[in-house]
Amino acid sequence: MRTLIVSDTHHNIELYKSVLESSKADVLFHLGDYYEDSERAKFSNYCQTLYRVPGIYHPGYRNRTLPAIEKLEISGIDVILVHDIEDVNFANIRNSIIFYGHSHTHKVSKHESNILINPGHLKELVDRQQLASYLILTQQPNELTIEWHQVQNGLIKTYKIVKNKDNTLELKL
Repeated sequence: MRTLIVSDTHHNIELYKSVLESSKADVLFHLGDYYEDSERAKFSNYCQTLYRVPGIYHPGYRNRTLPAIEKLEISGIDVILVHDIEDVNFANIRNSIIFYGHSHTHKVSKHESNILINPGHLKELVDRQQLASYLILTQQPNELTIEWHQVQNGLIKTYKIVKNKDNTLELKL
């Protein structure tokens, strides 16, 4: 199963649709800014399932009628979706992958026993001196493969995340 992970589409529906079409994904994770863009892009023409969280500008985020965090399990690994990483209470989270947006910058890092991954943005081809980018996730038992793609340059880097027998996560760059 293929999962497309995007963030910060900011109403750039044409760019978003082109990524949806080229990704050939089954599942879509949208990490906020802007929550309704998936419907505007008619995601259901491209993907079967949508998981999303609102960005910090969404009224549902501000008044807490929409949850800021979505929790899932993929291939035995706990996964958290969030727009702003500051919404995560790390005191309660261990051995999880946290996909987040907000900064418009692709980044992979570790925080304690967790792995944090930002796909970048789809706001424009270039925003904040960062090229538009997204992630493709594929899964095997206790292992995820994550490809970082730039819209203009294609596949840039592949990461593997393995869940060890002691439930710790290992990031292989």
